[in-house]
Amino acid sequence: FSEDSATSLALFVTLVSVVKEYGNSLNSIFRHFCTFSDAAASIKLVAALLNSETRRKDLIEASIRRKKMVAQAIEDGIMLEDEERIVVHNLGYSYSSTKTRFRKSTIKQLSLCLEPGKIIGLDATNAGTGNRTLMKLLARQLLPQEGFIYYPNEWRVRFIDAPPLLYSGTLRDNLLFGCRVSFEEEELLELCEMLKMSEYLLKDMRDINSRGRNMNLGKMGEKIGMTDRIMITIARAMLSNVDLLLIHGSLDAIDQGYLNNTMKVFEDMIKHNCVQVLRTEMMKTPEHFKKS
Repeated sequence: FSEDSATSLALFVTLVSVVKEYGNSLNSIFRHFCTFSDAAASIKLVAALLNSETRRKDLIEASIRRKKMVAQAIEDGIMLEDEERIVVHNLGYSYSSTKTRFRKSTIKQLSLCLEPGKIIGLDATNAGTGNRTLMKLLARQLLPQEGFIYYPNEWRVRFIDAPPLLYSGTLRDNLLFGCRVSFEEEELLELCEMLKMSEYLLKDMRDINSRGRNMNLGKMGEKIGMTDRIMITIARAMLSNVDLLLIHGSLDAIDQGYLNNTMKVFEDMIKHNCVQVLRTEMMKTPEHFKKS
């Protein structure tokens, strides 16, 4: 709606809720203004409203906090806006307790910086430490309640949760889902081999007449093993040229050999194909990997 991309999601949600409250009145208005010129004028008014300054105190404070951060560096060295990294500043998030009226803080005043070209692990030995919540915030599946997260322009983020998400389709369909770039058959096969997918899948990819199009993986990949499911979701993220890859729990399901190979693939991709493929942040380190 905004030509300068300044309209915030929070403001948009607020306006949508207001529109819902006055839905009947709006319906009455639009019944009387149905010509093209009137409709165009109405759209301009809505656009002006979306681009106007909000009067909500919490949104104003959030805007002020962000402007201060852009103007000067934070004390612990997180940031500048023109740099290629993700900045988390005074992030806070809490959940409502089902047993009490109080909210339980999962993340409180968290500030950090995620640099490109690195693999980062969070300690996940104890449940309830907020790791998954942090990743959902970084993946934009949740909105910060306090503080904010800054992303460089046009960064793509992929979150691989447990269990991994697959679709009822062929191996090729699952690999290329959401991918905006075309790849040669040999490139797809090479990536599958690098990730050491099972011979069952590789045979389908090597078949000249198939190239991954013959075998249906079933609902949520039920016809293949868990390790292959995880490798397919990782391959999909690489082919989608993501800038930030978040992995939670999935790597716990693979053995040490597969884990070591997967980490090597990440490192090779970062080193040799940093423009094309990965600036990876692995936000979960399996227990058996940390002990090795």
